[in-house]
Amino acid sequence: MKAKIGWALAVGALLMNAGFNPADQSRLSLLGGGAARAEVQVDFGFFHEELAPYGQWRRRPPYGWVWYPEVSRNWRPYTIGSWIFTDDYGWTWVSDDPWGSLPFHYGRWFYDDYRGGWAWVPGAEWGPAWVGWRSGGGYIGWAPLPPSVEFDPGVGFEPPDQHFGESWSSWYFVPSDRFLSRRVDRFIAPRPRISALINNTVNVTRYTVIDRRVVNRSLDLDRVERDIRKPVVRHQIDETDRPIRRGESVRDGRIRLFRPQVVGGMSDPPPALADRPRRPNAPPVFSPEPRDAGAGPRERQGEDRDPRWRDRPGRPAGEPAESDDRERARRWAEREQRRQVEPDQSGPSDEERARRQAEREQARQEAIQQRRQTEREQARQLAEQERVQRQAERDTQRQAEQAQRQAERQQGRQSQMEQERAQRQAEREQARQQMIEERRRMEQEQTQQPRMEQERAQRQAEREQARQQMIEERRQAEQSQLRQRTEQERAQRQAEQQQRQAEQEAQRQAAQQQRQAEQEAQRQAAQQQRQAEQEAQRQAAQQQRQAERQAERQAERQAERQAEQAQRQAEREQARQQALQQRQQQQQQAEQERQRRRNLPECKSLPPGQQQECR
Repeated sequence: MKAKIGWALAVGALLMNAGFNPADQSRLSLLGGGAARAEVQVDFGFFHEELAPYGQWRRRPPYGWVWYPEVSRNWRPYTIGSWIFTDDYGWTWVSDDPWGSLPFHYGRWFYDDYRGGWAWVPGAEWGPAWVGWRSGGGYIGWAPLPPSVEFDPGVGFEPPDQHFGESWSSWYFVPSDRFLSRRVDRFIAPRPRISALINNTVNVTRYTVIDRRVVNRSLDLDRVERDIRKPVVRHQIDETDRPIRRGESVRDGRIRLFRPQVVGGMSDPPPALADRPRRPNAPPVFSPEPRDAGAGPRERQGEDRDPRWRDRPGRPAGEPAESDDRERARRWAEREQRRQVEPDQSGPSDEERARRQAEREQARQEAIQQRRQTEREQARQLAEQERVQRQAERDTQRQAEQAQRQAERQQGRQSQMEQERAQRQAEREQARQQMIEERRRMEQEQTQQPRMEQERAQRQAEREQARQQMIEERRQAEQSQLRQRTEQERAQRQAEQQQRQAEQEAQRQAAQQQRQAEQEAQRQAAQQQRQAEQEAQRQAAQQQRQAERQAERQAERQAERQAEQAQRQAEREQARQQALQQRQQQQQQAEQERQRRRNLPECKSLPPGQQQECR
């Protein structure tokens, strides 16, 4: 029974691949039937039928039949959707277009200037996304591969290009931290910046073949995780036997992929599909028909007008933008046709087979050498970018450390000044207490020994004068020390500034010698960075000079206040001494008067009538 079922399935598959389709359904054959690993075979007629409801098939030399999707004028391939990572296929494009499971994984895209929109050329090789990649400067970019770029599993991309489409006008760039956004089209950089972003990034395109699977390893997974600051979700694969519609492919960490094997050669679409009119509810689109013979090509919607893309050397005036690619496209179409026809011809001779094998081996070796050279160049550019970034981080850290040391020195000086001020205040308070105690003792002595009052007052005046002289000498010594400390700090700052200037001059000369050997784009970036560093250093030096001037003004004001306080203290002491002397004189006069009165005779002892001073 099982043998009969197997024979029936095999016969049915052969009949469907031969073109026998009684139900007039899509040309799809299922071998196996498992949802996790479906083995599906289709022909190019399947593409015609699946995509006909969403666009128009038109003949476009030299590619043959191509498909124009019914989309808006500003639509571009590989923009409406998101990127995900899988262990089996690497970076994979998930389209939000209802027909996106086919044109973004087979064939190539090109912009038709004469018809005013993007067109898709069918292909037989499935890939996670047929785009070129660039990365650097905090941005990630990609661009659809044109039909002239082929992928050989044993060699890589043909023709090999070190810059890999640097002159293409269809690059999209997004910030690295927005690369895995659900709607990546919302973060695409504006078109005027595309040329600068191309100059600031490097080619990182790398597709490999593992177990007959095309794997996209263009972007380093660890670097992407550092840019987005979180782990990248690794999706698991579920292969299906039917095309996937919008919103049905990704769910709960798993992705459904429709990747049938394309068999048979290129074929023309049925007349009913080729002449199908537009759907009544289709969105506004470009005109799929060419313009008049006398009219020039339409303006390219959604693309830049960089002269190096449209007016390349050797192009005749007035020739369409893609005319210089037609010859390569024609050769690509011929190779594709020969590749489809060769399996039906008789086998080549041993000599022809050996010659082809030698040519393929030579092309593979050349491609490997070219790829190694490209990888070395990419590694050198990445190392240079990291070196510049580390240098900037070291400069910033050094400036921060210098500012911190300056703040610590300023804080130490302020703390020392506060301590000295507190010490002087304590000394003044102690002297005042001693003066009060001495005065009290003097008053007691005055009541006990009036005769020694004058001598004690004289000694007190001499001690006070000596104390004032000692205070004045100490104040002068402190001011001298403060000036010396200020001069030392100023000299130290000047030496540090001269050292920084010498280091900056040496760094600038070294950077200038290195920039002369680099490319124009790196020289411009280094010049911008050097200007920013000089501006920051100038601002830092200006701020430092302002801080020094402010500190000097504060020190001068502090010295003036101290001098004023000392002068007021001296004036108060002088007034006190004068008042003390006056009081002593008054007391002496009163004592003399009392002594004189005591020496006078009593009035009652005088004879009557005698006039004399008495008591």
